[in-house]
Amino acid sequence: MINFMNLNYLLDKVKNSDEFKKLDKSNYLVNYVFMDYHWGLGFYSKETRKITSFIVNDKIKIIPENEVLQKENAHLEELDLNLIKINLDEALEIAIKEKNNNEDISKKIIILQKIKEQLWNITFITSLFNLFNIKINAENGKILNQNMESLLRFK
Repeated sequence: MINFMNLNYLLDKVKNSDEFKKLDKSNYLVNYVFMDYHWGLGFYSKETRKITSFIVNDKIKIIPENEVLQKENAHLEELDLNLIKINLDEALEIAIKEKNNNEDISKKIIILQKIKEQLWNITFITSLFNLFNIKINAENGKILNQNMESLLRFK
């Protein structure tokens, strides 16, 4: 699906866009997000404590600053692509193996981010309305956390 060359390609495409050139230079890369067949890249501002996202299609679409959803009152950590050793295909292979049931995957939400360590944060919504989330270390492939729960319990 996406390898390191693609990650760098997406980053270069965003950084070379007119939209990105308007962004304050102190903002830094904090995530890649894949959802609904589109990639987005998030850049964080320590000053405003908000993320500006760029959706990558044929053209770059900017999503203005959004509040950061986090439990701790700390700044988001900068993502370092040089430390990513496990590509998305490998991470998805691990996630699908760990899901370990026959439910079809209806939706995938994939985030590459740094929370103390570089990680793939992968969420599957299944055909039986279950939510499977797994966090995989992007440097060594170690599973950091995983859980499965029914979406119906959120009623």
